[in-house]
Amino acid sequence: YYYAIFSKMISLCGMFSALLVLLPHAHSLLPSTSPLRPSIPLTPLTVRRAPLIYRSEKTRLRSLSTVYIAGHVLGGLTGTPIVLRATKSWYGRIPLPSYTPPNGVFGPIWSLLYASLGYAIARISSRGLLTRQIGILWAVHMALNYAWAPIFFGMKRLQMGLWINFGLIASLIGGIIPAFLRADPLSGYLLFPYAVWLSFAAFLNAGICRLNPTEKSYNNAKLEADLEVLRQDAAKRVGL
Repeated sequence: YYYAIFSKMISLCGMFSALLVLLPHAHSLLPSTSPLRPSIPLTPLTVRRAPLIYRSEKTRLRSLSTVYIAGHVLGGLTGTPIVLRATKSWYGRIPLPSYTPPNGVFGPIWSLLYASLGYAIARISSRGLLTRQIGILWAVHMALNYAWAPIFFGMKRLQMGLWINFGLIASLIGGIIPAFLRADPLSGYLLFPYAVWLSFAAFLNAGICRLNPTEKSYNNAKLEADLEVLRQDAAKRVGL
Protein backbone atom coordinates (compact mmCIF):
# COMPACT_ATOMS: atom_id res chain seq x y z
CA TYR A 1 0.00 0.00 0.00
CA TYR A 2 2.70 2.47 1.00
CA TYR A 3 4.78 1.57 -2.05
CA ALA A 4 1.83 2.52 -4.26
CA ILE A 5 1.52 5.82 -2.41
CA PHE A 6 5.26 6.35 -2.71
CA SER A 7 5.21 5.82 -6.48
CA LYS A 8 2.43 8.40 -6.82
CA MET A 9 4.36 10.82 -4.64
CA ILE A 10 7.48 10.41 -6.77
CA SER A 11 5.41 11.14 -9.87
CA LEU A 12 4.11 14.33 -8.27
CA CYS A 13 7.64 15.28 -7.24
CA GLY A 14 8.76 14.77 -10.83
CA MET A 15 6.00 17.07 -12.05
CA PHE A 16 6.99 19.79 -9.60
CA SER A 17 10.65 19.33 -10.53
CA ALA A 18 9.81 19.77 -14.20
CA LEU A 19 7.90 22.94 -13.35
CA LEU A 20 10.89 24.27 -11.48
CA VAL A 21 13.11 23.69 -14.52
CA LEU A 22 10.64 25.21 -16.99
CA LEU A 23 9.51 28.17 -14.91
CA PRO A 24 12.67 30.18 -15.61
CA HIS A 25 11.27 30.65 -19.14
CA ALA A 26 7.88 31.81 -17.91
CA HIS A 27 8.99 35.44 -18.01
CA SER A 28 8.64 35.31 -21.80
CA LEU A 29 4.87 35.34 -21.27
CA LEU A 30 5.10 38.51 -19.17
CA PRO A 31 5.86 42.11 -20.23
CA SER A 32 8.88 41.90 -22.49
CA THR A 33 10.64 45.12 -21.45
CA SER A 34 14.29 44.24 -20.91
CA PRO A 35 15.81 45.08 -17.50
CA LEU A 36 18.40 47.87 -17.41
CA ARG A 37 21.90 46.34 -17.48
CA PRO A 38 25.34 47.98 -17.36
CA SER A 39 25.85 46.95 -21.02
CA ILE A 40 23.08 49.36 -22.07
CA PRO A 41 24.53 52.86 -22.70
CA LEU A 42 23.16 55.55 -20.43
CA THR A 43 21.61 57.89 -22.95
CA PRO A 44 18.87 60.43 -22.22
CA LEU A 45 16.38 57.95 -23.74
CA THR A 46 17.39 55.09 -21.45
CA VAL A 47 17.35 57.41 -18.43
CA ARG A 48 13.77 58.46 -19.27
CA ARG A 49 12.74 54.82 -19.68
CA ALA A 50 14.36 53.67 -16.42
CA PRO A 51 11.18 54.09 -14.26
CA LEU A 52 9.19 52.03 -16.78
CA ILE A 53 11.84 49.32 -16.79
CA TYR A 54 11.88 49.28 -13.00
CA ARG A 55 8.10 48.90 -12.87
CA SER A 56 8.33 46.10 -15.43
CA GLU A 57 10.88 44.28 -13.26
CA LYS A 58 8.62 44.61 -10.22
CA THR A 59 5.64 43.31 -12.21
CA ARG A 60 7.64 40.34 -13.48
CA LEU A 61 8.94 39.56 -9.97
CA ARG A 62 5.43 39.78 -8.54
CA SER A 63 4.03 37.42 -11.16
CA LEU A 64 6.85 34.88 -10.85
CA SER A 65 6.74 35.06 -7.05
CA THR A 66 3.08 34.05 -7.07
CA VAL A 67 3.78 31.05 -9.29
CA TYR A 68 6.94 29.91 -7.52
CA ILE A 69 5.64 30.36 -3.97
CA ALA A 70 2.42 28.51 -4.78
CA GLY A 71 4.34 25.72 -6.52
CA HIS A 72 6.78 25.21 -3.66
CA VAL A 73 4.12 25.29 -0.94
CA LEU A 74 1.84 22.91 -2.87
CA GLY A 75 4.80 20.60 -3.48
CA GLY A 76 5.44 20.47 0.25
CA LEU A 77 1.78 19.67 0.91
CA THR A 78 1.89 16.53 -1.23
CA GLY A 79 3.37 14.56 1.67
CA THR A 80 0.93 15.87 4.29
CA PRO A 81 -1.56 12.92 4.16
CA ILE A 82 1.25 10.42 4.74
CA VAL A 83 2.70 12.48 7.58
CA LEU A 84 -0.67 12.84 9.29
CA ARG A 85 -1.36 9.13 8.98
CA ALA A 86 2.01 8.28 10.52
CA THR A 87 1.77 10.75 13.40
CA LYS A 88 -1.60 9.27 14.34
CA SER A 89 -0.23 5.72 14.41
CA TRP A 90 3.36 4.48 14.70
CA TYR A 91 5.29 7.77 14.98
CA GLY A 92 3.87 8.57 18.40
CA ARG A 93 4.71 5.10 19.73
CA ILE A 94 8.41 4.84 18.87
CA PRO A 95 11.18 6.32 21.06
CA LEU A 96 11.87 9.92 20.06
CA PRO A 97 14.71 12.27 21.11
CA SER A 98 13.97 14.62 23.99
CA TYR A 99 14.44 17.62 21.70
CA THR A 100 11.66 16.54 19.29
CA PRO A 101 9.34 19.56 18.71
CA PRO A 102 5.55 19.16 18.97
CA ASN A 103 3.96 17.80 15.81
CA GLY A 104 2.03 21.01 15.26
CA VAL A 105 5.23 23.02 14.83
CA PHE A 106 6.41 21.34 11.64
CA GLY A 107 3.56 22.34 9.31
CA PRO A 108 3.72 26.14 9.80
CA ILE A 109 7.53 26.21 9.75
CA TRP A 110 7.79 24.19 6.54
CA SER A 111 5.07 26.29 4.88
CA LEU A 112 6.98 29.50 5.66
CA LEU A 113 10.24 27.96 4.48
CA TYR A 114 8.72 26.74 1.21
CA ALA A 115 7.31 30.23 0.63
CA SER A 116 10.74 31.79 1.22
CA LEU A 117 12.32 29.26 -1.15
CA GLY A 118 9.77 30.13 -3.81
CA TYR A 119 10.44 33.85 -3.43
CA ALA A 120 14.21 33.33 -3.54
CA ILE A 121 14.11 31.37 -6.80
CA ALA A 122 11.60 33.88 -8.22
CA ARG A 123 14.04 36.73 -7.62
CA ILE A 124 16.77 34.83 -9.45
CA SER A 125 14.49 33.91 -12.32
CA SER A 126 12.95 37.37 -12.74
CA ARG A 127 16.40 38.84 -13.33
CA GLY A 128 17.30 36.22 -15.93
CA LEU A 129 20.05 34.84 -13.69
CA LEU A 130 18.75 31.30 -13.31
CA THR A 131 21.08 29.21 -15.46
CA ARG A 132 20.18 25.75 -16.66
CA GLN A 133 22.74 24.21 -14.31
CA ILE A 134 21.33 25.97 -11.26
CA GLY A 135 17.79 25.17 -12.36
CA ILE A 136 18.51 21.45 -12.63
CA LEU A 137 20.31 21.44 -9.26
CA TRP A 138 17.36 23.23 -7.69
CA ALA A 139 14.85 20.83 -9.26
CA VAL A 140 16.75 17.76 -8.02
CA HIS A 141 17.11 19.31 -4.57
CA MET A 142 13.39 20.03 -4.27
CA ALA A 143 12.44 16.59 -5.62
CA LEU A 144 14.53 15.01 -2.86
CA ASN A 145 12.96 17.35 -0.34
CA TYR A 146 9.45 16.35 -1.39
CA ALA A 147 10.41 12.66 -1.46
CA TRP A 148 11.63 12.67 2.16
CA ALA A 149 8.17 12.44 3.75
CA PRO A 150 6.99 9.42 1.69
CA ILE A 151 10.30 7.64 2.37
CA PHE A 152 10.53 8.41 6.10
CA PHE A 153 6.86 8.38 7.11
CA GLY A 154 5.35 6.24 4.36
CA MET A 155 7.98 3.54 3.79
CA LYS A 156 9.41 3.96 7.31
CA ARG A 157 12.94 3.95 5.89
CA LEU A 158 14.50 5.98 8.69
CA GLN A 159 18.12 5.63 7.60
CA MET A 160 17.34 6.44 3.97
CA GLY A 161 15.60 9.59 5.19
CA LEU A 162 18.78 10.54 7.04
CA TRP A 163 20.90 10.10 3.91
CA ILE A 164 18.45 12.26 1.96
CA ASN A 165 18.88 14.97 4.58
CA PHE A 166 22.64 14.77 4.21
CA GLY A 167 22.30 15.10 0.44
CA LEU A 168 19.99 18.09 0.81
CA ILE A 169 22.40 19.88 3.13
CA ALA A 170 25.41 19.13 0.91
CA SER A 171 23.72 20.38 -2.27
CA LEU A 172 22.37 23.45 -0.50
CA ILE A 173 25.59 24.58 1.18
CA GLY A 174 27.97 23.33 -1.49
CA GLY A 175 26.15 24.56 -4.58
CA ILE A 176 22.85 26.40 -4.28
CA ILE A 177 23.57 29.02 -1.62
CA PRO A 178 26.93 30.13 -3.11
CA ALA A 179 25.36 30.41 -6.57
CA PHE A 180 22.43 32.44 -5.21
CA LEU A 181 24.72 34.75 -3.22
CA ARG A 182 26.72 35.50 -6.36
CA ALA A 183 23.63 36.14 -8.47
CA ASP A 184 21.45 37.99 -5.94
CA PRO A 185 22.64 38.30 -2.30
CA LEU A 186 19.13 38.69 -0.87
CA SER A 187 18.03 35.44 -2.54
CA GLY A 188 21.00 33.70 -0.94
CA TYR A 189 20.22 35.12 2.49
CA LEU A 190 16.63 33.87 2.19
CA LEU A 191 18.01 30.33 2.13
CA PHE A 192 19.81 30.65 5.49
CA PRO A 193 16.74 29.86 7.70
CA TYR A 194 16.03 26.84 5.49
CA ALA A 195 19.63 25.64 5.89
CA VAL A 196 19.38 25.97 9.69
CA TRP A 197 16.07 24.11 9.88
CA LEU A 198 17.30 21.44 7.48
CA SER A 199 20.34 20.89 9.69
CA PHE A 200 18.09 20.51 12.72
CA ALA A 201 15.86 18.09 10.79
CA ALA A 202 18.91 15.97 9.96
CA PHE A 203 19.98 16.07 13.61
CA LEU A 204 16.49 14.96 14.67
CA ASN A 205 16.45 12.24 12.00
CA ALA A 206 19.82 10.97 13.26
CA GLY A 207 18.48 10.85 16.82
CA ILE A 208 15.45 8.84 15.72
CA CYS A 209 17.72 6.41 13.87
CA ARG A 210 19.87 6.02 16.97
CA LEU A 211 16.88 5.23 19.19
CA ASN A 212 15.29 2.99 16.56
CA PRO A 213 18.09 1.05 14.87
CA THR A 214 17.33 -0.81 11.65
CA GLU A 215 18.27 -4.49 11.52
CA LYS A 216 17.65 -6.55 8.42
CA SER A 217 15.46 -3.76 6.98
CA TYR A 218 13.23 -3.81 10.07
CA ASN A 219 12.87 -1.21 12.82
CA ASN A 220 10.50 -0.01 15.54
CA ALA A 221 8.58 2.12 13.07
CA LYS A 222 7.68 -0.89 10.94
CA LEU A 223 6.96 -2.93 14.07
CA GLU A 224 4.54 -0.36 15.45
CA ALA A 225 2.89 0.01 12.03
CA ASP A 226 2.41 -3.77 11.81
CA LEU A 227 1.00 -3.86 15.34
CA GLU A 228 -1.42 -1.07 14.43
CA VAL A 229 -2.66 -3.11 11.47
CA LEU A 230 -3.15 -6.13 13.74
CA ARG A 231 -5.03 -4.03 16.29
CA GLN A 232 -7.35 -2.65 13.64
CA ASP A 233 -7.92 -6.13 12.21
CA ALA A 234 -8.69 -7.51 15.68
CA ALA A 235 -11.09 -4.65 16.34
CA LYS A 236 -12.98 -5.42 13.14
CA ARG A 237 -13.20 -9.10 14.03
CA VAL A 238 -14.73 -8.42 17.44
CA GLY A 239 -17.01 -5.71 16.04
CA LEU A 240 -15.44 -2.72 17.77
